[in-house]
Amino acid sequence: MAILSLRHRQSFLALVIFAVLATVLLNRALLPDYTLLPLDLIQGIAPWDHLDLGPLANPLISDPFYQFFPSRYFQTIEIGNGQIPLWNPFILTGTPIMADPNSQPFYFPNLIAAVFLPAHHALPWLAWGHLILTGWLIYGFLRQQRLHWLACILGGGIWMLNAYLVVWLENPHRLSTLAWLPGIFWAYQKAVDDRRLDFAAVGGLLLGLSILGGQVQFIFASGLILVLYGLSIVVWEAYKKGRLSLRPLIPLVLIGIIGLGIGAITLLPAGEFAAYSQRVRYTPETILRTRFPWQHFVTLIAPDFYGNPVNPEGYWGQLPNYAELAVYFGVVSFLLALTAPFVARQRRFAFPAITLTIIVIAVILGTPLVRLLFLFPGSQFVVLNRLLFLLPFCGAWLAAIGLDGWLANPNGRRWILVPILLLLVLFTSISLWTQQATLVSHPATYTDLIRSSILLILTIGLLLNLSRHPRLIGGIVVVIAFVDLLQWGWDFNPITSTIYLYPENGVVEYLQQDTSLHRVLPLQTERLVFGPNVLSVFGIQTIGAYTSLIQADYYDLYKAISEQVDFAWLRSSPNKLAMSVFEPMVSLLNVKYVLSAKPLPTEEILQVDQMGCDETVFLNNNWMTQKFITPEAGLNRVDILLAPRVDADDSHIRFRLWRDDVGDDLIAESEILASQSDVPVSHTIFFEPVADSAGQPFVWGITGDENTAVCAVGPDKNLAFTAYGTQLIYHNEIEGIWIYENPNPLPRAYLVHHAETVPSDQLLKRLFDTDFDFYHSILITTPLSREQSDQLSAQPIRSKGQIEITNFDLHRIDLNVTTGQPGILTLIDANYPGWEATVNGSKQEILKVNGAFRGLFLPQGTHTVSFQFRPTTLYWGITLACLSIVLAIAIILWTKFFRGKIARLRISERL
Repeated sequence: MAILSLRHRQSFLALVIFAVLATVLLNRALLPDYTLLPLDLIQGIAPWDHLDLGPLANPLISDPFYQFFPSRYFQTIEIGNGQIPLWNPFILTGTPIMADPNSQPFYFPNLIAAVFLPAHHALPWLAWGHLILTGWLIYGFLRQQRLHWLACILGGGIWMLNAYLVVWLENPHRLSTLAWLPGIFWAYQKAVDDRRLDFAAVGGLLLGLSILGGQVQFIFASGLILVLYGLSIVVWEAYKKGRLSLRPLIPLVLIGIIGLGIGAITLLPAGEFAAYSQRVRYTPETILRTRFPWQHFVTLIAPDFYGNPVNPEGYWGQLPNYAELAVYFGVVSFLLALTAPFVARQRRFAFPAITLTIIVIAVILGTPLVRLLFLFPGSQFVVLNRLLFLLPFCGAWLAAIGLDGWLANPNGRRWILVPILLLLVLFTSISLWTQQATLVSHPATYTDLIRSSILLILTIGLLLNLSRHPRLIGGIVVVIAFVDLLQWGWDFNPITSTIYLYPENGVVEYLQQDTSLHRVLPLQTERLVFGPNVLSVFGIQTIGAYTSLIQADYYDLYKAISEQVDFAWLRSSPNKLAMSVFEPMVSLLNVKYVLSAKPLPTEEILQVDQMGCDETVFLNNNWMTQKFITPEAGLNRVDILLAPRVDADDSHIRFRLWRDDVGDDLIAESEILASQSDVPVSHTIFFEPVADSAGQPFVWGITGDENTAVCAVGPDKNLAFTAYGTQLIYHNEIEGIWIYENPNPLPRAYLVHHAETVPSDQLLKRLFDTDFDFYHSILITTPLSREQSDQLSAQPIRSKGQIEITNFDLHRIDLNVTTGQPGILTLIDANYPGWEATVNGSKQEILKVNGAFRGLFLPQGTHTVSFQFRPTTLYWGITLACLSIVLAIAIILWTKFFRGKIARLRISERL
């Protein structure tokens, strides 16, 4: 068996070192009963807030709990069922998960992990694998630059342990995207050095994987920095050779074509969704609000200068989110990076590293250079502090170059350490002065500075003695750099027991007993109830969400219903939709159950008051009737007034309530005992709430013997009565959560026979007008054809059609509809490009109903209706991805064949 070369043994050892570092960082998260999630949050969330798990490990981290794990869990379950989910019906009123890059719907490592591991175990193991991978890839990139082995180890460890990766470790799409970045640089450098397009094809495959990883802003920045790297190589070669050659740009173009082609499966649907979404669009002026504050450069020296959310003193930096400004890649590494321009051995590679670092700093600080970003598509969605990952990337690169230079010439330019140290002291002093950080006000800041000072002094001492034992002392410097980063990042990410992984609870069990299609509204009041997205883990559909992309039309509708949110963090971002008060208009969204952390009012609401006893009308075994119209939904009670009954035996009278007219749909029937009384007596009849009672005619009637009389009022002798409606019905109180039923929701699918066409900018106003009957009418912004509109009713009327939902899957909904007159079938699910509809097998255009939902015009008769999700952008993306993969494989195979043929020719020539 052939013995591995020294280079291969070193590469294998590097892999082992990176595996050890990742294992130390994640430690317990890799054990079967633990996971990389902030599950200690449940002690502040009803119905689990009776638990006492002690202080939160990191109060900052909550996105994985509310956003990323519910999405990953849903995808894992569906993949286990044999399908990749394209549509998520559990949040909002449905959303295209295939168009949300943060959900990573087509990221291959996730798909593979979902087959073998439950979601909570896949998270830490995927993080472990990606950390090792990215460390090894940057090691390969640095080796390609012919740096010393120890320097390459240092660069790999710095990159995989830097603060930006660590603080976002539990947000899987960030690590998944960045893990491949150094591999793309390695493949490009290899393609340029060896003039081999097969490595450019490999780089394209890696770029494609990075895009599928899901952080599109990272891809935008990575693409620009790769282009700048290629241009810097062109400039350097022109400088050294005295002539301009664009050859290094050829593999760059190939990487872009293949990578973007593979990534099209994510980018095309995401681009479409972004166009319809609520995402903030930035301009060259407004983007400056997201720049990196220069005061935070001191955190390159002392990472917790402004505190840390895991420490008792907390965080007091320029932005409320500590993680948004985390750039620390080690004070030891920072020192080495600062020396790199002076000690670099490989000037060819130091030049682009220094150039890119300067450009990155200029961009994140918001200099006029930022305006150039807007020359590229997608820049309006870029946030400058999302580009901070480039600082530790360039820092790891420069630190490796610096250590390589020190190892190559231990005695050269040692004087540079003095001005660098003085510069660090000066900048730290300025930071302390400008931030007014005293030992009394911020003792933790000084503790962190002492820590960094010790590490700096130790490192400088080692560098000054490097010539004695270069490899040994160089290895010690590397170890110190790793210990520095591990000590800082060790406890940042909560690692918790899976015992607390969304435990089963009585509230969910109660809700799951109702198998009808409906949605649930958890009110976020004085206590958090489940929180956004969490109920989706239990298969319960809600109307709110925490997600990066929300359809703008639905977002506006939701906010028009209620903007009150009691929790500041839930109203801090347009990516979150929540409510703190119950509004009857949620019936428009098919909300059947309301959850609250406190009791809600459930009194009946007076709708009609016609009480009094001006005259008496004897029944004489005849039916006496009274017609009325209710102004509100939820009619559930009628009180009638019987006249005084003197010197007569008790008798039974009959009461009936019909819709529309006598003999139509019977709503209620009751028998009332009429007893002797000297005064009028009120009798109450309760019945099931009539959800669509608003504006509808009803008739109640009563009959009894000749001794029974009812009261009448007014000159027209109208029968005396009152009518009431209800908005909420109390069901139960379980584990500190009050469960109410909204008796008036629109069903998931319903028929109307009246439609109004309104301009888009007037739709919400009209929808919320008190005289608009959304139970029996719909709003559209695109007029129906003359033929269709002529078949509809001129006024809202109650539909007597019948609807049966025969199939409700993620990507297909089937219904049987029978209607006695033409109407519009409305499905309270999000209307989104890609949904197609057929009626009796024939394709039909979907109407956008009430600004956000799906509708179909149906003529009189019986119909089989089907909605299917077939997104065109996804199919185009799949096509482009397949073609790009075929192109990459063809280039690799062709290069292998061509190189083999050349080698065989050379051997034959020698013979």
